[in-house]
Amino acid sequence: MTYVEFAKKHNITLSCKRANKNPHMEGFRADHYRCTLKMGKKRMTIPFSMGYGHGGKLPEVEEVLNSLAAECSGYENAGGPHDWLDEYEGMSTKVYHSIERQAEKLRALIGDDVYEELLYKCEE
Repeated sequence: MTYVEFAKKHNITLSCKRANKNPHMEGFRADHYRCTLKMGKKRMTIPFSMGYGHGGKLPEVEEVLNSLAAECSGYENAGGPHDWLDEYEGMSTKVYHSIERQAEKLRALIGDDVYEELLYKCEE
């Protein structure tokens, strides 16, 4: 299932606004946004960035879901911060803990079964 199909199946919507920076990507030259995913009455807001090659267009739901799935599956598949840091060389424990909090928020937004579906059954 694609990320677009996943979003439609679970009635997940996205709204984004431009932001001056992404607090998790200091010094990264890109277009920055504050994006809100909504599912029913629940919502989750995250910082999101895309390189300048995207021409300043607002992120699409499939781009945000793809990014979240990649980050959260890397977190879930690691045996903890040390394994994660070995896999993602050059990253810090600050980034690891940021993704950990993001994974917890995403799981709270969409529930355990839908979270697993997003991480392991969706593709571009």
